[in-house]
Amino acid sequence: MKFPRIQLLLIGGLIAGALTAQNNGSTQKYDIDLTGSAVAGCDGDTIDLTGNMHMVVHVSTSNSGQVNVFTHFNYQNVSGVGETTQATYRVSESSHLHSISTASGQSVFTIEDSVNLISQGSAPNSNATMVIHMVTHPDGTLSANVDHVRPGCEN
Repeated sequence: MKFPRIQLLLIGGLIAGALTAQNNGSTQKYDIDLTGSAVAGCDGDTIDLTGNMHMVVHVSTSNSGQVNVFTHFNYQNVSGVGETTQATYRVSESSHLHSISTASGQSVFTIEDSVNLISQGSAPNSNATMVIHMVTHPDGTLSANVDHVRPGCEN
């Protein structure tokens, strides 16, 4: 299963919005209509998703100029229908992101994400988890440590 691309677009835009509105300790909450797709890991069917995503972004800045962004988002009342199989699914998802940017130009980004496609019939359930840690150094070089990306299938 791949993670819906809509998440990546929303994350960037909403974090940027929270950063521009931030004062020390600012928290922003968003409820977003979710329309997108995911690919079921068991049979490769594309699942058309509808529902809502709830997101909370907390931004703080230290005296040294370090900016910390904590983001949590989860799906609420999200369901989907397989384009090929017409199988119906309930979809749950929870993500935690932490971003640190220092005055020297280094940034650290960590994401933990878990997605479950739960069949409402005989189609298999799909799930995926990932943990990614990335560092951008002041010279612009990027290093990444992918702790794990694990798709799963339950019949």
